[in-house]
Amino acid sequence: MTMSEELQRYGKSFVRIWEELQIESNGAYSVERLQQLRDYSERVTAMHCVIVLVVTPLPCLLVIVLIESIPLRPPADGIEHSFLLWVRTFALTVVVVLGCMWPCRVVVPGLPLSITPVIVAATASAIAGAAGAFGIAYAIGFPLPFTLVCESGIGMFIMVVWASTN
Repeated sequence: MTMSEELQRYGKSFVRIWEELQIESNGAYSVERLQQLRDYSERVTAMHCVIVLVVTPLPCLLVIVLIESIPLRPPADGIEHSFLLWVRTFALTVVVVLGCMWPCRVVVPGLPLSITPVIVAATASAIAGAAGAFGIAYAIGFPLPFTLVCESGIGMFIMVVWASTN
């Protein structure tokens, strides 16, 4: 086999593997989706499209506003008075993990995740992550810089282990 044939073979293998890893396309070409979008936009009024575009992000914004509205004590009060910070950290982690795992249920073919394991994994990840961040803050000092970064490794580990065993 010549060098050119060898490179072609490796190139074709790379392209095939690359296309298999593109989970968002699900093996389908996006022209169909564009045609569906065109058909939808012809079927409904412009006002309906505007309402859908405005209303769709509202639940996400509402969740974020609710999480951000949890009142926090000044860091100078110490870790003993930071209960609501850990509640907020827990809630934020649940939202982040659900945001990561929920699309996987639909987009990744062959991933047998029902709603219950996703919610349990999100809750377990949030509990482990918040507890881990609390432990790190207790050991290192409070306030803990980059709390979300410190807890995300613990939470992601729980999420991956839970998802792979169910």
